[in-house]
Amino acid sequence: MGKAAGWLFANAAFGLAPLIFLSVINPLLKAHEAGPAIHEMMRGGTVLFVCCALMGATVVDVMQSKVKLTNLSHFAINVSPFVILLIICLLYILIIVNKVDESIFTTFSSFDAFVVAFTTIYCTFAKYFFFIKKVPQT
Repeated sequence: MGKAAGWLFANAAFGLAPLIFLSVINPLLKAHEAGPAIHEMMRGGTVLFVCCALMGATVVDVMQSKVKLTNLSHFAINVSPFVILLIICLLYILIIVNKVDESIFTTFSSFDAFVVAFTTIYCTFAKYFFFIKKVPQT
């Protein structure tokens, strides 16, 4: 489980590095607050983008491996991230056509929190499953 969690947190930190950097230096920037830039990145979907990238990387790793999956494992690992991706894409379309308020993607919204939690659980357990079931390369 440690290897899977390490993979997740290292990749998330790398993908979110600009946002993390701005958040860390914001208190030091007395005359030039980074808060608006941070909120713009959040509203622009930075966190959702990184979550989608992490889930996509996990799906690709498992699909390209020789790991045999049961029906339930196949759904959990190969289908569920596409369901989340579809929901995110549909919400963006609904925002564009003014059917949903863009506040759904505001800083620390409940939807963002759900996607982050889902990504964390999904990637950790999928990569753990992948690491323990991975067929050694010959």
